[in-house]
Amino acid sequence: MTPFKIPNLWLERNPRSRLSPVISLAFSTRDIGKILIGYPEGAVTFTFKQNVAQKFFVYEVPVGAPGGNSELSAAGVRRPRLANAIWHPNGIFVLTVHEDTSLVLWDSKDGRKLHARTVQDINVDQPGSSARPGSAGGPTGPKDPITKVAWCAKDNPDDTGLLVAGGRPVGDPKKGLTFLDMGPTPNYATSSWQILSGYFERT
Repeated sequence: MTPFKIPNLWLERNPRSRLSPVISLAFSTRDIGKILIGYPEGAVTFTFKQNVAQKFFVYEVPVGAPGGNSELSAAGVRRPRLANAIWHPNGIFVLTVHEDTSLVLWDSKDGRKLHARTVQDINVDQPGSSARPGSAGGPTGPKDPITKVAWCAKDNPDDTGLLVAGGRPVGDPKKGLTFLDMGPTPNYATSSWQILSGYFERT
């Protein structure tokens, strides 16, 4: 035990957020001096070296977008509660998992949202979007909650995929795990935002 403590970082983002329990903790896969902390309203990266919060990740679903739960698409702007936050094996990208079954991918360096999807559908944070042609079929409507997500890597640590427990429609007889094979990750230094976003969308 050490006397070092990290305060409630979410108060920097929302001073009126009095109750912000820690939902998840994950050390960076490439930098032991950086940690990803999940709160109900979102996630934040914190660096021990500089002793500051670096980037905040807040997922919002605008009016008209289905989000993870299309049953609520007619409601106002929604901010689904966070259920987990994990690192990509390369330590650059972050995934936040939400109670509405949204899987949201972020650039941890500039805090930009790259893509929001569910197990079946893409662009769920875009107004007017719906299930993509050829997406995993089956019943629509409410979905089982996502209970666990692991970001897996093959021999090449940039060749990855997401293993997801839950997130399928409640009436779907296919229960179990879903593996989203992402394939080789584009080179961050030479890839535009459009390339990175398109990469996560094609999964």
